[in-house]
Amino acid sequence: MEVWRGHGSSPYQAQELVLFAEEGNIVERLNAFQQLDSWRGPTTKALVDSLEEAVALAPKVFLRLLPNFLTANRAFQYAVITGFKHLWVRIGEQQQPVDWSTTWPELIRFFEQLIEPPEFWTEQAIENHDLTPNRDWIPPVIADFIKAGTLDDQEAYSPDLLPRTWGLLGILLHKLEMQKESPQSDATTQAINWPRGKAIEALFVHALRECRVSDQTRKEHTSVWAKIKTNL
Repeated sequence: MEVWRGHGSSPYQAQELVLFAEEGNIVERLNAFQQLDSWRGPTTKALVDSLEEAVALAPKVFLRLLPNFLTANRAFQYAVITGFKHLWVRIGEQQQPVDWSTTWPELIRFFEQLIEPPEFWTEQAIENHDLTPNRDWIPPVIADFIKAGTLDDQEAYSPDLLPRTWGLLGILLHKLEMQKESPQSDATTQAINWPRGKAIEALFVHALRECRVSDQTRKEHTSVWAKIKTNL
């Protein structure tokens, strides 16, 4: 008897994906992959993991290719976002230096192009038994990324970008459904971990960041907080 652990094997390793990215044909390679046997053959989930690793190996290459990923399958869009998010969270451990002053504007543009079109929200999310990322995985990871980018004033992205990320959070709050299930044993934990809860949490962290910026530049935050309450 054999035991198979993890997400199976990947058709490409991270270094190979970096090479495809440098050649400019990575999206075509990724989209062409078809999972045939999740028990024995390569899996999409394992390929997603390899893509996240590849982003960490060559962030500049993948940043340049972000517009190409607008045509990638949702699982690979999720992987690219998550790869950059891991780099941001482990900002002091990066093997490859990242210029975040240019990276954040490109990431935000990518987020806007992903979730602003109405068809993103009407698309049916396809679920499978091996938890391959789908459309529904993308909004929560964007919310978490924005939260991470506004949490620490020393490492936060430029205040000039705050109006755009506020707009993104507004879309997420408007589009993400209210929770339909009744709370179980821990309602607070359940709410925070549910997609709309993540967007709400990111909104409050974002609002506090805006207030602190206003305190530093205008010596007050009353006007900022009034605007925030109007838009809540």
